[in-house]
Amino acid sequence: MYHRLLVPLIIRKAEYSHLSSLTHWRKDVCATPWRFKYCKMHTRPPAGQGASATMLSDKNDGDPILNVVFVTPQIPTNVGGMGRTCIGLGARFHLIGPLGFDLNNKGVKRSGLDYWEHVDLHYYDSWQEFLKVVGDNDSLYFFTRFGEISALDCEFYKQKQKIFLLFGSENTGFPEEVEKFSFDKTDNSQIYRVGLPMLQQDIIRCYNVSHSATMVLYDAYKQIVMSKTT
Repeated sequence: MYHRLLVPLIIRKAEYSHLSSLTHWRKDVCATPWRFKYCKMHTRPPAGQGASATMLSDKNDGDPILNVVFVTPQIPTNVGGMGRTCIGLGARFHLIGPLGFDLNNKGVKRSGLDYWEHVDLHYYDSWQEFLKVVGDNDSLYFFTRFGEISALDCEFYKQKQKIFLLFGSENTGFPEEVEKFSFDKTDNSQIYRVGLPMLQQDIIRCYNVSHSATMVLYDAYKQIVMSKTT
């Protein structure tokens, strides 16, 4: 019986013996043969040049150029997941209350993982309080299914100041006060009502809010970075 158990162990150990030369392996975790496969999946080398990113900062005050704004969000996992994306692209994350949950909710931390504490997060009790941080020359993009222009036509790279990407509640969209503000345009205002291209609108009403914000944020990031390198 002893030999029957030992032979498979010897075979598995031989199968992974070549891994002992890899210096980045955690030998304390991978000490037993049956754990080699687990470590092989979960141990990663440092990110290569292709995964590096550029921080986009406002030259006037050093704050992030890109800002994501969730207005009265109701689902904690959407907020947690978006916070992680904001970290990766160097964006500031703004939440305007009232929220449909507590920020200490497990859903927020589950989606944000251990990154949540590093999110550049700013919370506001009201829309008017949020407007105090918006500069005169900053651009505000309100994303709604009733948008007047397509997200494909947004020229983020042409904006000279900060960019705010705003998304409404998962259930009701933007509150009336915010909706009214998005229509209050002057000739010099940098306010846009934007729709995301979507097929089969008779089947789906809208995208998930965190997915929508991720698509737009990455497009804005890519446009600005490419404009600086070409």
